[in-house]
Amino acid sequence: MKDQINKLIRISISKLSLIPLISKLNDDLSNLKLEINKINQIKSNNPENIKNVQSLGEKTKIKIIVQENKEKDQEINQYINQIKQQQDQIQVQLEQINQFKQEQEYLNQQIEKQKLQNQKLKQQIEQYQSQQSNQLQQFQQQQNQYYPQIQNQPTPFQQNIDSSYQKVSFQFIKNYQVNIKNDGKIASAAGGGDVLCEPSIPLNQNVKFAFRVIKIDGQINLGFGLKDQYGQPKNRQLYEQYFQFNKKDTVLLDIRMNEKKLIAQNLRSSQQGQFSIDTDTSQALYLVVFLVHSCIEIVDDY
Repeated sequence: MKDQINKLIRISISKLSLIPLISKLNDDLSNLKLEINKINQIKSNNPENIKNVQSLGEKTKIKIIVQENKEKDQEINQYINQIKQQQDQIQVQLEQINQFKQEQEYLNQQIEKQKLQNQKLKQQIEQYQSQQSNQLQQFQQQQNQYYPQIQNQPTPFQQNIDSSYQKVSFQFIKNYQVNIKNDGKIASAAGGGDVLCEPSIPLNQNVKFAFRVIKIDGQINLGFGLKDQYGQPKNRQLYEQYFQFNKKDTVLLDIRMNEKKLIAQNLRSSQQGQFSIDTDTSQALYLVVFLVHSCIEIVDDY
């Protein structure tokens, strides 16, 4: 019995001792509930808070990103401006290159044109040289034909000239203005006209030409000239009559090409005239006689 009482007493004491503990536990539980409620409240409000926090962070980040983008845009714009400037410079250089190409092309065209002109001119010069060479050969052949070598036995005509003169047998060339007869030795004109004498004058020899006046009712003029393709005189130079010709006069022309001088002498009256030969001597030169109502005859003996 006593043991039971003691046990009850111990249990009672134990209960009494647990009351504060239980009270404390209850307080703690209440506090825990409050905390749990707070936590639950916080949890219930947490998404909005997190969203607000996130929103604030994003705005900051966006501001930073916008600022960075602005700086990058500025850098990009600067780079674009630099590229545009380089493109403008390149365009200017391209235009200069195109202009240079056009000028170069124009110069090339001009060079080609000049080459063609030079080639054409060269061909003309070669053709002219060939013609001159042919004419020179013909002239030399003509001289060889009309200027025979001096024979050992002198002719009456050669007895009157020294060794510096070449023997020449002249004759008149037929034309429509002057009547030619006696194998080209006599020329007469009813009106007025020029007549050439063949062959041409040697350019490096002295020659003499003599004629007799058969008739003179007008005038007789002497000179030099060139021969055209029809055998007619051109570019003639006549010497005005310095003395009077009369019928039966014999006139001797002393032609000194080395001295560019012509001496005309009337063997009957001893009158004499001297003239300078100013006609172009780069081509074959011919004696020219201008007759007006007159008639003359070439003579080899005088």
